[in-house]
Amino acid sequence: MYWFYKNGPKNNLCDVKGLRVGHVSLNNDSQGIHTGVTAILPPGSNPYQEKCIAAAHCINGFGKPLGLEQVRELGQIESPILLTNTLSIGDATRGLMDYMLDIDPNIGRPTTLNPLVLECNDGSINDIRRLALQPKDALEALTHAQEDFSQGSVGAGMGMVCYGLKGGIGSASRLVDIHETTYTIGALVLSNFGATKDLTILGEKLGPKLATEERKDRGSIVTILATDLPIDSRQVLRLCKRVQSGIARTGAFTSHGSGEFALGFTTCKTPSLLDQDLDPAFQATVEAVEEAILSSLYHNESKTAYTGEIFQSLEDRARDKKVSLPSYR
Repeated sequence: MYWFYKNGPKNNLCDVKGLRVGHVSLNNDSQGIHTGVTAILPPGSNPYQEKCIAAAHCINGFGKPLGLEQVRELGQIESPILLTNTLSIGDATRGLMDYMLDIDPNIGRPTTLNPLVLECNDGSINDIRRLALQPKDALEALTHAQEDFSQGSVGAGMGMVCYGLKGGIGSASRLVDIHETTYTIGALVLSNFGATKDLTILGEKLGPKLATEERKDRGSIVTILATDLPIDSRQVLRLCKRVQSGIARTGAFTSHGSGEFALGFTTCKTPSLLDQDLDPAFQATVEAVEEAILSSLYHNESKTAYTGEIFQSLEDRARDKKVSLPSYR
């Protein structure tokens, strides 16, 4: 068995109790539109009043995330989290603002809101200059979020490319026992990074067998971590720093143009664990991130870009190259 820790019953981010995920996917072949938005909602009906302890970590700053600076300063999140394409941050933010203003009349009277919108550039597949995403799409993703959600080319993942193959949304979870209590760690990634030649699956370097041409590592990956561990913001940050190890286990090395960000939070309001208790959580985080990336590749289909270029799924490329893929679960 490759994995050391067991996954939760859903094996996704929503194994952390109370979380919900929503997607709106925009897919119009004739217009070259392949994009969308993904919403992650923390527990409760009003995150502005029920703030979660949180932290943010920049692995490589080639990116344009919104709202991470206040998370670093105050150690909490006060809004849902949206993922979308780079040029749609503004429209996604407006949809998120509309959602939060509707549920909390205190916002802007006089305190304001720190919206969280993270992005990757889907311009290899999506005609990103069309600015297809509208605020209503973000609002819809937030309104219809639920515990069960799809992975692969959905929501923000519609136009993403991972290891030169079709990437997108992936998720996984792990259960850890600390002091005879079982806790959950969930990861959700928006995968849009890596060169095919570097791809490693369950420790096996399959990239050279799958590569068809030299393609530079370009793009980004956003990772959202959630847990119910009783930890403080500094300790959540320590979890976020382990995201890089999970990414590296799939073969990537954090290239110049790969924007890599991790945003994590805990649903527990009362920190109690000591740092020396956290090794199981660190290892489980690495596993969850690694599997979430693999999940984004395995849950996918080949996609034709607005330019006419075809980005194959992992399974289609493996079939063409006559490469046997290991079962990651």
